[in-house]
Amino acid sequence: MNMFAQALKETEAKTKPAKKKNGAPLIKLTDRLKEMVDQHKAAKKKKKEVEATISQTGAELIKHTRKTQDSDGFDGDFHNSYELPGNNGSLKFVSTNRFSINPDDETQIREILGSNFDNLIEVKHNVTLRNEVFEDENLQQELMNAVGDCFSQFFETKKTIVVKDEFDRKVYQVVDDEKTLEILRTFVRQYKPALR
Repeated sequence: MNMFAQALKETEAKTKPAKKKNGAPLIKLTDRLKEMVDQHKAAKKKKKEVEATISQTGAELIKHTRKTQDSDGFDGDFHNSYELPGNNGSLKFVSTNRFSINPDDETQIREILGSNFDNLIEVKHNVTLRNEVFEDENLQQELMNAVGDCFSQFFETKKTIVVKDEFDRKVYQVVDDEKTLEILRTFVRQYKPALR
């Protein structure tokens, strides 16, 4: 066994085989337990109805509050959270500086943000070992001896793009209007705000 194979064997994670699925046998239940089954099913149905209401009303509240957040942001008065009063209590809207960005959209984001790109966005790289190294003993031995100048023979680079601290606040000083902001949001998608 070569050094590379030995290193792989020593670091290999052990996994348990998945259990096979069988047809579920019907068991006998007492009347009390049968009633609990019915209660459980009814509660699950109510839960789905409640979740649908939460989803629908939440989407409308987030949409409305996001408009206020954008307006305040363009006016230089950005807030991550807002209190939403109701007739019987209130909710809190909370957004975070967390966004999802596809690295393939870097060019479009650079066009929108211009010279401010480097102030608001960070480009990171992740290097992974190519699968061919696992299949070719010569490459394995060469890698174990020394990588040296052969970096590109063994590795491929994956790029990720993330926002910098306070991107959500600073973006309003960089984009000129709401239309540009909406275009930017198609490439830099913020995580869904919470309503608590």
